[in-house]
Amino acid sequence: MGSIFTPHPGEMKRFGLEPQEMAEKYGIIVVLKGHHTRIYVPKKREVLVYENTLHGNAGMAVGGSGDVLTGIILALMAQHYSAEQAAVIGVWIHSLAADMALADGNSMESLLPSDIISHLGAAFNVSRL
Repeated sequence: MGSIFTPHPGEMKRFGLEPQEMAEKYGIIVVLKGHHTRIYVPKKREVLVYENTLHGNAGMAVGGSGDVLTGIILALMAQHYSAEQAAVIGVWIHSLAADMALADGNSMESLLPSDIISHLGAAFNVSRL
């Protein structure tokens, strides 16, 4: 299992499946982006669900933010993290960096993907990966 699908709820609806069903049916990890991003990981007899409730904000709904998340996940996979580890860590780092951008004086209304990117180093340092 190495494929990861990263839709927001509107994109997910187009497939006519719930995220858990998609993860199970296709054997892929589904990262459903939202206020509390959920990660659906298919296992042998169940779908494990992680939910990020500690970090993240509405400013992350801006176009391009999901591309930043995908880049983080891919970079982690390139460093030999499993797809599951990369999805979980990637969601955490992405949302923490977005919160750090707000704490640094940005507003939810003006948050840009580049603001998230500029706080990735600090987010990784806090996480001590």
